[in-house]
Amino acid sequence: MLLRRATLLLVAAAMLAAPVAAWGQSGPTANPGLLSVLKGKGTVDLQAKGALIGGIARGKLKIKILKVKHRRGLPHGQVSIRMLGKGTVRHRPDGTTIYKGRKIRIRIVNEKFRIQINGVGIHLSAVALGTVSLQASPLALDPGTFSLNGADYQPLPLALTTYQLASP
Repeated sequence: MLLRRATLLLVAAAMLAAPVAAWGQSGPTANPGLLSVLKGKGTVDLQAKGALIGGIARGKLKIKILKVKHRRGLPHGQVSIRMLGKGTVRHRPDGTTIYKGRKIRIRIVNEKFRIQINGVGIHLSAVALGTVSLQASPLALDPGTFSLNGADYQPLPLALTTYQLASP
């Protein structure tokens, strides 16, 4: 089951890579990096430009789509957040939306965004350029794993740790 889910996330990331790669060519030096989180329990704070697909079994998601000028000829971004379980949605005046509940699904393509997740059952894949901060829940026996830029999976860090999301 875990292998099937990991394979599905990697296939989804590969599908998102093509439009992001074309979109990311506007930056002269940096290329998008890869992030994958599997069965995460804790905090994920990602501020990036690119694409993300994922879900949260139970928790809280804060999302803000940041204003970005789209170049002529490139498609505008897409954002889809769905909560399949019970929960609440709040819209703040600053443009931030907060989802709190179960079975939250996230899909962002070709946007500049900031997401903050605090929950359990965090599964996500991102192809983006930016920064990500990760921290395992101190109460979790198995905090879940993450991989950056195709490196081997490792446990989520116990201390809040920030990583650059970009390929060399």
